[in-house]
Amino acid sequence: MLVRTETLTLRLGDRELVRGLELELAAGDRLALVGRNGSGKSTLLAALAGATTAIVEGRVRRAPGVWWAHVRQAESDGPAAEERLVDVAAAALAPLRALGAEVAATALTLGDRPDGAALDAYGALQAAFEARGGYAADRRLAEALDRVGLAAAAEHPAATASGGERRRARLAGALAAGVDVLLLDEPTNHLDLEARAWLGQRLVAHEGAVAFASHDRALIDAVATHVLVLGEAGPARVRRGGWSAYVRDRTHSEATDAKAAKLRSRRVAELEAMAAELRAQGHRTAQVRRRRAEREAAALRAVAAPTPVASGPRIALDGAAASAGGEVARFAHLTWGAVLDDAALTLHAGERLALVGRNGVGKSTLLRLIAGEAASEDPRARTWWRRGARVVHVDQLRRGLADEVAPREALATWVSEPRADGLLALVGLPRSTWSRPAATLSGGERARAAAALLMAREADVLLLDEPTNDLDLATTEALEGALATSAATIVIATHDARTIEALGAEVVTFEAGRLVRWRGGLDGWRRGARRREATAEGAAIAAAATAPHPEPIVGAGEPTDPAAQDAARTAADAALDDPVRWSERERGRWRDRRRGLEEALIEELERRLPAPRPSFRTRAGGWTVWADRRDDGLAAWLDGGASDPAAAVAVRVLEADGRRVAHLVVPRPEDRALAGWAREALLVGAARLAFYVFDVDAVQVATDRPPGGGFAAWAPGWWWWPRAELERAERWRRTAGTPTRRHRRRRRR
Repeated sequence: MLVRTETLTLRLGDRELVRGLELELAAGDRLALVGRNGSGKSTLLAALAGATTAIVEGRVRRAPGVWWAHVRQAESDGPAAEERLVDVAAAALAPLRALGAEVAATALTLGDRPDGAALDAYGALQAAFEARGGYAADRRLAEALDRVGLAAAAEHPAATASGGERRRARLAGALAAGVDVLLLDEPTNHLDLEARAWLGQRLVAHEGAVAFASHDRALIDAVATHVLVLGEAGPARVRRGGWSAYVRDRTHSEATDAKAAKLRSRRVAELEAMAAELRAQGHRTAQVRRRRAEREAAALRAVAAPTPVASGPRIALDGAAASAGGEVARFAHLTWGAVLDDAALTLHAGERLALVGRNGVGKSTLLRLIAGEAASEDPRARTWWRRGARVVHVDQLRRGLADEVAPREALATWVSEPRADGLLALVGLPRSTWSRPAATLSGGERARAAAALLMAREADVLLLDEPTNDLDLATTEALEGALATSAATIVIATHDARTIEALGAEVVTFEAGRLVRWRGGLDGWRRGARRREATAEGAAIAAAATAPHPEPIVGAGEPTDPAAQDAARTAADAALDDPVRWSERERGRWRDRRRGLEEALIEELERRLPAPRPSFRTRAGGWTVWADRRDDGLAAWLDGGASDPAAAVAVRVLEADGRRVAHLVVPRPEDRALAGWAREALLVGAARLAFYVFDVDAVQVATDRPPGGGFAAWAPGWWWWPRAELERAERWRRTAGTPTRRHRRRRRR
């Protein structure tokens, strides 16, 4: 057990969020907190982290020595002026780095002849540092920053970065910090689809416990071992499985409760009829039976009817007739900054397009261009709309609502006031917010008001920018159901995989400023099922080379045939050799084309040529041990183990008090990685390579079984191989006249 709550009760103001919660988190548990906005998810996470005053009863207990990281949904303090985004991320590594400094300081105090207690203390610190991944922390942090889309921005000042960038930096730091318990509040906010998929894999691989609040159903299903739904009637309880399992169990439970209620009603009717019949009979036995029937009927009527689980609001969208068909709009020569370069798009009636890509790729810009709220930078730009087409654009920030206008006033522009009131009530927006300016609403309240506005404005084309942001799961599913049954043409920018699947949308991505469409939804995009015309690559290249104003083929995939690649490179070189023929933008596109062809050539050569041999090898126990440099150290493996990271030994070089020691990091768990004889050969070979490559004074390893070779017991679970033993075993001798600290050596023949 890492964390446990005991009869925990949380209260915020006069509102009770959680009562009597009994919860345990052990290693391997991944708990998803689910519920409406304001149901207490963030407060419960803060309570688990010891960072809230909302606890009025009970307590939170943590096992001794537990490390945890808490990533909040909103920042508590702004960054310092001199901080970079990488510094914001690295702040989570402070405990791990403090432990590493303690390991180094303890090593300095050992001296030449340390006592047993000092060796035990050093060994315990070293084992703890290694178990938390201290040696690979910087590499994990760099990988996490890259995966959340901050590799290029890591050195940017945090004070000028967006709130979403700073939040992603804190998430990357928490994932790299080697903690036991991860507490994450809406971790997928501001993450694109690929980053969300990586986050799911990373959380599943976490060896400790995870508790996260999220509205991302795909993440919950992929990660969660348990779900805790807050805000339901009755005591909160933990259910096994992910979101789909919860919905399935909830549906089954509701059906069972409904059947039981029907049987109770039938039995009550039978008992009441029996009591009425017995009431007319005067003998004592009949009256005893009557009273018994009345008592049973009263007891059945007293059984509380099951409280239905709160469902989402009823959202229904009116708009274009499904039979209209044909084209609704065409756009050509869409150009905007560095995100769109002469792009084109055609919309058909009833079509659903999902704009997919990393943050900043141009999704919101494209929606604004289509909506006419921004103008293309290309003077050739052309837009055509079907006559009478009604277009509604719901942006990500304002949600289609002006800051100074109240939701009721915004709806009254399109429908009558009674109808506006009915729609606001239908989406579950509190009455107290109906007349407040939109700028004062929370994100969830503004999102609900936007849903009401969608129903008020009958649309033929819906342009939606992250419409499910800040919505709870029930409202999200209600909105998806309304969109799925709408006859309107829908263009939606979203990172929610389940929303794209619910709409059956075709994926559109951004490549080199152009729009690329994919068949088969998300699965087709992931498979690379690109929608494009089948043209002969060689003919396209020849046409590009001879046309008076050839069009560079960017982002359409490079030819793999060597002759076609040569022809394409020749065409690109010829275009770049003429500096006056092209505009700067066209020259940039030709340069991108040339770079893509070079990358394709390199990939083809790498595919055809044999893989390079490792840099080092030695023999041990009749086996060949190979090694290559990795992270300022070595990775060593036996023949045939290069492709299995679990079977490689990492070699790290440590320096303390002028001594250089190589530390071997053994695969964990050992009994799953290597057989005993193979493990011994690998450890001995890795140690010899460490002596040869790094010229260390000794090699150490922490393992429960004797590693063989020249290793000797040093402390419980620790083994030591000094260089002097290697020299004696392999009969090395020093050459006269060499320096005393680092001698040149040669092997006696």
